[in-house]
Amino acid sequence: MPAPPDTQQALLPRVARGDGDAVRECLGRYGPLVQAMARQWNCREADDAVQEVFIELWKSAGRYDPAISGEPTFVAMVARRKLISRFRRGRTHPTLVELSPDIPSVAIPVAVELHDELGPVRRVLATLPEEQRRVLLQAVCEGHTHADIAAESGLPLGTVKSHIRRALATVRDRLAGGHA
Repeated sequence: MPAPPDTQQALLPRVARGDGDAVRECLGRYGPLVQAMARQWNCREADDAVQEVFIELWKSAGRYDPAISGEPTFVAMVARRKLISRFRRGRTHPTLVELSPDIPSVAIPVAVELHDELGPVRRVLATLPEEQRRVLLQAVCEGHTHADIAAESGLPLGTVKSHIRRALATVRDRLAGGHA
């Protein structure tokens, strides 16, 4: 039975130095963790995802600092970031849905049976200030990052974040209160 992580010898500093034995040990020690995380993210090609995570881990091994976190935590953090990146890259192109005549078509990943349920959402979105509606749709429906929206629109990043937060709060409150 392997020793608990806190008593095991750190592998990442050895991996950073190019120790081949440490690489094999690292795969054995953290492979199950990374595979479980890949399955949790529903990666279709879990083996490819695991391989990408370990490649990123080899590149990042020199940044590991035991004073900041334990080695399993560092491995999980690298894996999580890589899996999120992979998830975002693998998004399928959603179906275009017309929200209303005064709101341009945007990509919303919805099944056909949910189309009728969009009526209240369309009405609430139509009540938002134009700029809030635009950045909300870019973030939620088109998958743009806040930084991308800021760069594209010329708005400060903090303003983009505030618009999205306020718009989401308004939509939530109005839908919950039946004001749609």
